[in-house]
Amino acid sequence: MELTNSAWKNATSKIFLGVLLFSLSSIAGGILAAILGLILKSLTLISIIVLIAGIATILGYVLYVLGLGNFKNILAGEDAAAVSKVWLAAILALAGSVITVLAFLIPGVAIIGTIAAIAAYVLNLLGFMALKNSSTFPALAKAGANKLFLAYILYLVGSIAAFFLPSFISGIINLVALVMILLGWAAIKNANVEA
Repeated sequence: MELTNSAWKNATSKIFLGVLLFSLSSIAGGILAAILGLILKSLTLISIIVLIAGIATILGYVLYVLGLGNFKNILAGEDAAAVSKVWLAAILALAGSVITVLAFLIPGVAIIGTIAAIAAYVLNLLGFMALKNSSTFPALAKAGANKLFLAYILYLVGSIAAFFLPSFISGIINLVALVMILLGWAAIKNANVEA
């Protein structure tokens, strides 16, 4: 496939939509489950909402993986290799999400999801580190990749902070990382490439 502005926009729009879906469905599902838990105190309803949010998260990851697959196919050389790392990280994150949903049904499988998430963090860091230094990405896309790289460092800091600091601090760190991820992919999506 050839690198055109149209192909770039098509692939990165799918990626952005997938990121938006898996990010917001997790947040909305958690908030809705908490509110309904306080008001209705129905464990069955909460479980259904968490399951629906989990399925929406999985659909977001599927869209993200498909978009990344299209994106890596229009790139060449080091950029394609870097996006391939992010694509593999997305597959691991998708697997981790499926495993998390299955953890409701099969106790004890959550550790596999955790291992997949750690591997995904490392691959994302490697992929975005390469993309932020790309010699062919437009300036706006490189700035977006830099935001994504920093966001994954923040996620790592937030995850580690959760063990030592009050949970609201790690929550704030992770929320900032989430906003940076959305802004980073938006910048990549909005970049214009020259054929």
